[in-house]
Amino acid sequence: MYDVSSRRKKREWAVLMIVSVLLLLLMTGLGMEDYFQSKIRINEVCSNNKSYVTDENEQAAEYVELYNEGFRDYDIHQLYLSDDPYDLKKVSLEGQSIPSKGRLLVFCESGGNGFSIDNDGETIYLSNEKGIILEQVEVIGLEKDTAYARVADGSEEWLVCECTPGMSNDIAVMGKIEMPVLSHTSGFYDEAFELEITSGEDTVIYYTLDGSTPDEGAYIYEGPISVYDKSSEPNVWKSIQNVKRKWLEYEVPTEPVEKAFLIRAIAMDNAGNKSDVVTATYFVGCEEFTDRNVVSLIADPEDLFDDEKGIYVTGSAYDEWYLNGQEGDQPLPNFRQKGQEWEREAVFELFEDSQSVFQQNVGIRIQGASGRESSKKRFSVYARKEYDGSSLLEQPLFDNEIRAHAVLLRDEIADAICQKLMDDRGIPYQRTKSISLFLNGEHWYSSYLREKYNDQYFTDYYGIEDGNLVMIEGNAVSCGVETDMFLFDEFYDYVETHDFSNDEAYEELSEQLDIQNYIDFLIANIYCTNMDFDMENTKNVVMWRSRETGDGAYSDGRWRFALYDMDAIQWNSLKYYEVEEQAAIDPFSQKPEHADKSYNQGVLYSALRKNDDFCRQFVVSCMDLMNTNFSVETINEKLATVGKNSSWLESFFEKRPGYMKTYLAREFELTGSVETITLKNADETQGTITINTVTPSMKDGEWSGEYFIDYPVTVTAKAAEGYEFAGWSGSVISEEKQLEVRITEGGMELKAEFRKAE
Repeated sequence: MYDVSSRRKKREWAVLMIVSVLLLLLMTGLGMEDYFQSKIRINEVCSNNKSYVTDENEQAAEYVELYNEGFRDYDIHQLYLSDDPYDLKKVSLEGQSIPSKGRLLVFCESGGNGFSIDNDGETIYLSNEKGIILEQVEVIGLEKDTAYARVADGSEEWLVCECTPGMSNDIAVMGKIEMPVLSHTSGFYDEAFELEITSGEDTVIYYTLDGSTPDEGAYIYEGPISVYDKSSEPNVWKSIQNVKRKWLEYEVPTEPVEKAFLIRAIAMDNAGNKSDVVTATYFVGCEEFTDRNVVSLIADPEDLFDDEKGIYVTGSAYDEWYLNGQEGDQPLPNFRQKGQEWEREAVFELFEDSQSVFQQNVGIRIQGASGRESSKKRFSVYARKEYDGSSLLEQPLFDNEIRAHAVLLRDEIADAICQKLMDDRGIPYQRTKSISLFLNGEHWYSSYLREKYNDQYFTDYYGIEDGNLVMIEGNAVSCGVETDMFLFDEFYDYVETHDFSNDEAYEELSEQLDIQNYIDFLIANIYCTNMDFDMENTKNVVMWRSRETGDGAYSDGRWRFALYDMDAIQWNSLKYYEVEEQAAIDPFSQKPEHADKSYNQGVLYSALRKNDDFCRQFVVSCMDLMNTNFSVETINEKLATVGKNSSWLESFFEKRPGYMKTYLAREFELTGSVETITLKNADETQGTITINTVTPSMKDGEWSGEYFIDYPVTVTAKAAEGYEFAGWSGSVISEEKQLEVRITEGGMELKAEFRKAE
């Protein structure tokens, strides 16, 4: 029978407690709001959530769990979370409430709430509208899928434990066990060997050989595994047909490709607790790859080739349309899907000189435009906390100390070369490393690791503060916020409504646009005949700026350009352009095949072309580059790094200068001859000479370059430390450090003299 008197007593006790609390608050001077705020506790923090819970975007994200130990539900709209004691209101909890003895998850990084939790540990603050810190927790460094939590909900003792988002901390236990140990590390081996795997007591080892993630359905390890050269075995992944739209017409490669031996393993105890996955790639034989950079990219085969979720194939929706009459709208193939929803986890391992440099869990996506239609698809590779605890790749990949957040796997040598030719001009370009790619153990193609333009890139190289980058591609914001498109539109509105033959308007424009950067961008694309280009729709055009002005040369809010996707130099489009060789294409006036306008019809170029200073700057800059960066000598030096020389592409770089001078003269109505200026400097340790935009190296004490005599050139002498400029001799006698001179017919000679400083 229900006890009415007992129920009455409990109600009376609760009322008595509330009255007592109210009296206590009145006596201490505290308000009810202060009391209930004090009952909200930071209960659990996870900085490296990989698989326990997802945010509103269905992405694994770091989180802070709040707990209400008070006796009533509480609206926490006046509370804030932050990782900065000087900016306590980073994350507003407006619109949130927590029931009595209940919990609330606040997602950080991918939830867009203004701060992320450092995986190495940091302090998290809970504060109120008055700026009073209600609680602060010093979170320690965490491995993936572990949390820093109170031993019991609301208690004072903390520990590292299994994640329990939204659940009582009382059930938190360490659920991770040590990974299995492999007897051989990833790498190159001359002969086959027996691989042994060991793990802790009372565990079972499960392993796979096809790149899939091992679970209870995988092979059970019972003894040594024979590791051998698999290259002669039939192709598995190369034999998949629906990697192209018209896949019934696609003949898959039947010749066996070189192969690596893969192993992935986990340990599991009797309670079902699993270790992390250990992964290794073994190249047995494979001598031709021992002196190359090799990338082993391993992903669950379903994530790549499954008809429903595989990112590399056409997919079930497309195939149903393709195989059944092709009526109605054509479904978008899986490999043309974009966004984080179509990102898959993978293992990335880099080998150099036959040794593993590093291995890291990453996210991969299919990358590019037309390249998606190829059987040899490109990949974007992302370092993310949710995969391996870091948003940066473990080690630098290029010839610097910068660790990238993301890289591209691309197979166009031309793009790499054309960008590298401009590597000293201050214009953003994507550094490359030649590699051979093995995908799930099969040799896929020889390719390049390429830097990817993103926030991290522009922070590392150009000092743009995190969150301050605006980047436009394809007439859309690729970095920044949607409203940044107004900045882009505003710039072009200004261009279209002003006459830049007026020097004042041109000067004002130079405060919005880095004109030298724009000129370098145009020259690089025009000289390398990049006809896969549409300025009006920013196709293969990257424009960027800092949103707000700040310290640093590139945080001035001016628009700049970055070099991107210049592989069209290799395309066979001669029939379309009605020329006999690639070097004869005139990008100034010939319209790209997939664009509405030629280069010289573009809105920005046409507007600037009216200004005399722009015309001079363009012509002399173009000749500067043709005399230095695009010289056959420099071309051969840079092509040699990829095993080529200037005879590459039917000697394009040897033939291009002759055509380019003709097109430059026609475009800018130049009537003067092309003459030679020779600069002499007996000792470069005493000083240097700059001509226009370049400081040429003077072997044997001199350098010569060709210029149209229509425009004067500017030469500048700069003394080294401990020396001073003594004057010019030769065709001009002067003690001025900087001279503006017109080259005369027959050419001229200038010598810079330096002396010890007094």
